[in-house]
Amino acid sequence: MPELIDHLAYERINGSTAPAVEILASHLQANRPQKVKEHLWHAFLGDLLRPTGILTQRADDLDFLHQTFLEFHAARHATRDEAARVQLLHDLFPHQEPSVIESPPQPPRHPSSYLGFLLDRLLGAGDSTATETTRRLEILAELGELETIQSLVVQVLDLKTNLPLKPIAGRLRRLVEQPSIYDPFEIRVKAAGWLAMLDGHLKAGADLLIQRVEDDGARIWERVAAAGTLGRLEGYQETAAAWLTSLFGPPCSKRTSVRWLLGCWLGWRDISRPV
Repeated sequence: MPELIDHLAYERINGSTAPAVEILASHLQANRPQKVKEHLWHAFLGDLLRPTGILTQRADDLDFLHQTFLEFHAARHATRDEAARVQLLHDLFPHQEPSVIESPPQPPRHPSSYLGFLLDRLLGAGDSTATETTRRLEILAELGELETIQSLVVQVLDLKTNLPLKPIAGRLRRLVEQPSIYDPFEIRVKAAGWLAMLDGHLKAGADLLIQRVEDDGARIWERVAAAGTLGRLEGYQETAAAWLTSLFGPPCSKRTSVRWLLGCWLGWRDISRPV
């Protein structure tokens, strides 16, 4: 049964609009007993699918109860064996040999959530495809454009995809310390903030933010943005408040709660009620 659900999910996520029982009946055509009529076989398959708790009846068809169920099971089918994983790698990362790349490598164009399931399955495969997936992600982190780096950050921070952090952290640090003239001005603060949120990189990211705040040659709005980002990091609120005080003087209130002060400066809407 799990293999059938995986197959159905894979067909659905790749655009099939055929009824669920027809998709499975086509897949299992050779296993249908010759004496069983097609409509009875379809009814039997429907009866198998309904009690799973993953599918729900919608009009005359069965559909996945939630998009994440669909993506999870489709990813299982896409990575069901080594041959399928090799094909998936080719589809996700075409032409990514460093010696032949003529333009920055582009991130896979799959929806972010589904891509996260695919990458987790590839990286956890325990065979050569896991190693190759890591290598290709390293190429993306090293040579990809800013959009590519942002997509990797989304995978790690928002979707909790288990990507290798070292190449991503290294690229984020370079965005701060060695920015390109083509990078937007705000990327240095954003990259430092993203770095701080990676597991094991809180201090490294916070130190880079503090450097931006302390830089007298930086634009004032960049220093404020760095202090604001710093104030959102666990353990750095007082440091951020002190810097904002030094830059602007007393805040909008005489109250002394650090979180309240940060809320006044930065417009936080979720500030706690001050004591």
